[in-house]
Amino acid sequence: RPPRARAGLIARTALLERLSALDAALVTVRAGAGYGKTTLLGQWAQCDPRPAGWLSLDVADNDPVVLLRHLVRALGACGLDTDDVEQLLQSREPQVDREVLPAIAALLEQTDAPFLLVLDDVHLVDHRDAIAILDELIGLVPEGSTLALAGRALPPLRLARRRLSGGLEQLDQADLSYTRNEAMAVAQ
Repeated sequence: RPPRARAGLIARTALLERLSALDAALVTVRAGAGYGKTTLLGQWAQCDPRPAGWLSLDVADNDPVVLLRHLVRALGACGLDTDDVEQLLQSREPQVDREVLPAIAALLEQTDAPFLLVLDDVHLVDHRDAIAILDELIGLVPEGSTLALAGRALPPLRLARRRLSGGLEQLDQADLSYTRNEAMAVAQ
């Protein structure tokens, strides 16, 4: 779930307008601690008309099955019918490559309702199998939907093709810095 908006937060209007105008399937937000990555993406998830799913990653998500269970729940929050995939993940030894990932691919291929899926704290995912799942997910985002990845750093994902095709929007510390008006609002 997206974090609850705290009272007194500065609305990042210019950045929210920029994000709302995007047609990119992938958005990355990379900046150090305290730059407001989570807050910005939480505000975007609240104002975006598409159903939104949210996953705050942690080190346990380096286990591919744990990661997939959390991803599938987040996709369910986006309005997708994930029951079949969840059943596959309940088996004693889920067949990730042979069954689960193809089922997720089929699910995303069949959806015609666009969504926003946010994965926060991606810098905590560093196991190669978990990174491979994120790479796979990036390639499966249906048209009209957006996957947003946020973290202090990004895992070594294959983003070049998205970057070249224009399907990637990248925000960094410079983008997240307050405008003059935002800084003045904070100071008040």
